[in-house]
Amino acid sequence: MVAVAVSTSNSSQGCGQSAKARSYAAMNFSRAASLTHDPGSPLGAGSAAPVMRLIPSMSLVFPATEPVILMIRTYHQQGRAGNEGYGERVPKRVDHEERRRQIADALLRAAATRGLHATGMREVAAEAGVSLRLVQYYFGTKEELLLAAMQLLAARFGERGMARIRRLKESAGAIRPCDVIAAILTEGLPADDERRTFTILYTAYFALSLTEPALAIAPLVRNSDAVINVVAAQLRAAQAAGDTPAHLDPDTEAVSLLAMSAGLGTSVLGGQSSVEQAQAVIDYHLHRLFPASPCIRG
Repeated sequence: MVAVAVSTSNSSQGCGQSAKARSYAAMNFSRAASLTHDPGSPLGAGSAAPVMRLIPSMSLVFPATEPVILMIRTYHQQGRAGNEGYGERVPKRVDHEERRRQIADALLRAAATRGLHATGMREVAAEAGVSLRLVQYYFGTKEELLLAAMQLLAARFGERGMARIRRLKESAGAIRPCDVIAAILTEGLPADDERRTFTILYTAYFALSLTEPALAIAPLVRNSDAVINVVAAQLRAAQAAGDTPAHLDPDTEAVSLLAMSAGLGTSVLGGQSSVEQAQAVIDYHLHRLFPASPCIRG
């Protein structure tokens, strides 16, 4: 509800003030609709004909001697039986970041079954249960939507890795560098549905970006670099503690481990290796780097 106070008087400007009041009330109508509706909805910003009703007093001549309070209500127009009139009140203000996340998540769900290349904005809108116009409002192009979905996928990978490390800390008490590295490499194996979806879609996006210049690859490279830096830092800490041979190059070893992990993931997807075989390869290289004691994967 929007309240508009209009002060009127007996002066010759009374008629002009009434006109201004009506104009001000209409402006508040538009503002209220834009703040409480999705941009793609009938009441959202840019709508050519918002569905609104003024109370009857708006059409009356205002008294000339006292202020007038105009109470303005906005409603969804909704088909209803009989003469019940308008339907439910407008919803609360939309969380736009959450809406973007929901749409990106819908792309991931649709692409997991259809394939990334065959998932367009219409399929995403259907999966999310929203209009195509709303998807296009938040993501101007399919390329923008794909990148946002990949960033969401990478964030979830990081969250799962951190959750694995927290579980290790709760069970073992202390976490060693080799345990952190083992958790990261193990999380990259497509051993369950969620990790399998990550490997398939991330690999598919990378492959598409090689022939589609509009697809941004730099953000994915930065994500990979961030993981490599974490692994390299853990190797340096292990060297300082005497747990890793001093002659090894932490940066080169980190790049090698992440490249190996990515290759093992595609090998499992293609049926060349089982998850157990891929894990055995990871364990072999971890033992080479940390010969004193086995690493705990979580």
